[in-house]
Amino acid sequence: MTEAVGIGPSATAAPPAPPAGERAALETTPREVLLVRFLPAAGDKVVKIDLPFADALEALLQRIERSSPRGIVFLGPGPGLFLAGADVALIRDLRDPIEAQRLAARGQKIFERIARLGPPTLAAISGACLGGGFELALACRWRIASDHPRTRIGLPEVRLGIVPGFGGTQRLPRLLGLARARPPILAGTSYPAKAALRLGLVDDVVPEERLEELAEKGVLGELGLPRRRPARFLDRLPPVRRLVASAARRRTLLQTRGSYPAPLRAIEVASRGLGMSIERGLELEARALAETATGAVAKNLLQLYFLRESAKRFASLGGREVEPGVARAAVVGCGTMGGGIAILLAESGVAVRLEDADAGSIARTLERARRRFDEKVARRRAEPHEARAAMDRLQPAADGSGLERCDLVVEAIVESLEAKRALFARLASRVRPDALLATNTSSLAVEAIARGLPRPERVVGLHFFNPVEKMPLLEVVRGPETSAESAARAAALALAIDKIPLFVGDGAGFLVNRVLGPYLQEASNLLSEGVLEREIDDAAVAFGFPVGPIALLDDVGLDVAAAAARSLAAAFPPRFEAPRVLDRLLENRRLGRKSGRGFYRYGRGGRRVSDPDLPRVLGIPTRSPGLPSEALAERLVLAAVAEAFRCLEDGVVERAGDLNLASVMGFGFPPYRGGLVRWALEGGAEALLRRMSDLRARHGVRFEPCRLLLELASSKRSLA
Repeated sequence: MTEAVGIGPSATAAPPAPPAGERAALETTPREVLLVRFLPAAGDKVVKIDLPFADALEALLQRIERSSPRGIVFLGPGPGLFLAGADVALIRDLRDPIEAQRLAARGQKIFERIARLGPPTLAAISGACLGGGFELALACRWRIASDHPRTRIGLPEVRLGIVPGFGGTQRLPRLLGLARARPPILAGTSYPAKAALRLGLVDDVVPEERLEELAEKGVLGELGLPRRRPARFLDRLPPVRRLVASAARRRTLLQTRGSYPAPLRAIEVASRGLGMSIERGLELEARALAETATGAVAKNLLQLYFLRESAKRFASLGGREVEPGVARAAVVGCGTMGGGIAILLAESGVAVRLEDADAGSIARTLERARRRFDEKVARRRAEPHEARAAMDRLQPAADGSGLERCDLVVEAIVESLEAKRALFARLASRVRPDALLATNTSSLAVEAIARGLPRPERVVGLHFFNPVEKMPLLEVVRGPETSAESAARAAALALAIDKIPLFVGDGAGFLVNRVLGPYLQEASNLLSEGVLEREIDDAAVAFGFPVGPIALLDDVGLDVAAAAARSLAAAFPPRFEAPRVLDRLLENRRLGRKSGRGFYRYGRGGRRVSDPDLPRVLGIPTRSPGLPSEALAERLVLAAVAEAFRCLEDGVVERAGDLNLASVMGFGFPPYRGGLVRWALEGGAEALLRRMSDLRARHGVRFEPCRLLLELASSKRSLA
């Protein structure tokens, strides 16, 4: 017979009563395989490993160890659901390393009991099998995955600043060898089923509709699943392990600059563990989990994880989840931003009409899409038929045809209020009354664009960042007449296209550009004082930014940056000033990377080199005053901090956490520091006020502490 045991609250009708303390549902069919089905807790959409789950699994294992099934299959509650890993809230709340090590050891002990079961075991994976979920699967003899589109397999723990703690660093190297196990452990990537098969994380990929049937056959030896051997003897030799670990450590330090301890500890634990018994290796792993999970970097990264999760609230209204309702869209203006938005929508299943007065822009967008889709196929991130379908969803419509069938129209034309208002007046008369009208403006008020239009409540700002396909944040700008329904639909669309939505108030620069502006302006000020552009950029990179502010200006385009700077200078004098340095470069026809010259020169292959003509063009000293890197970084970042607190004070966003999320996802503030405001208040508001006041005395009004910061320092209260 097949006995199916559900771990978790049961939804089945009148099951036989399980033993005390075990939440289980039972059913039987005519084969001698035990099915262990994970069930989510009440109110949860996914199955998580928490303390009640651990209790139930321990009780079940005690029963299994007293029985003799021919095989055991672990599977999820239904299609697209398996075991999403440990409850992240439990990890977030850990403060005591001893308690953290105890919890890790308990999880390891439970999974080791699975590994030591007499009957063969198999994990039948459909949906998320991540972290602790994959570590449970690794304790089984075999793993098969379904071809369900939501199937994802991997060890993402290092992305949260922790070492895999339920056996992942020990079992995966024993399964694959240290060299092959290194990327899944260190990259924190969640792999789709076929990629997981290529990497050796699973033994087979099967159709979703046959997963349970084939799992039963597989655990009985009827599928010919490979018999896994332990890692080769060569992999266990100390010189080989040291060589692999040393190379991995060098690569990790190059990528992280040593700011993230979890990958380095994972390398050490995986390498050392392969040379000892599994029991001793698990002890090493539990200690590493305890050290990293209770450290500052993990707490910062976990906070950002929960902020990303909380951003989903923007796509709800009155307690209900809102659907975007976008099957067809039109993008008007197919330049860099518009083309990127159109491609992203098409990738996400939306049929897109491309409109631009310049037919060449449409052609370039189509060619750009073709290159992107071909690259995804080449990297095995998409199937050929998926790429063809996405390409087919992009349709030129130079005459504006098909607008009446669109659920969404995105405007991405030139940054001119008159041009945008004229376009929206034309669009408003042609689209359906319930269609969203969205502008991708980066500096103009949504209220001004929507003024005088019929049904202005459906006009919303969708401020994407460049490059569209890479930047995760999407600012949803609510004008004074934008309806709550329209804003929620826009946020739901952001989630549907794999972006993080953030509601921001209407006004110059919105949030990200308004906070980023002073950072870039301070870089120009330092340059004018004679600091070398390389020193400025190197200081920012040493602080943790992916690229320095001067190089970022070149990448954005100096014409685009100057236009944004002028908008901010008009809105917020005297803190923001006219972009004199940028104007000097523009007068010399330097647009940045796209013209081959900006602050830097760009050679073959886009290689960035210093330009000896720059001091002459800008009329600045050629020698640096030799400021320390830390002092340069502090001036750059605290200029942004000063404006960030003003944005909170002005209500541009509701919570400091939203600003932390925006700083990391919108302009590259280093994640391990937890976000701009979190970093600024590490030493308390009083200490921050002293630093700001000192910079105000030396460098002017742009560092003026705002009323909110003064109140925080005097009241000693914390920001919500």
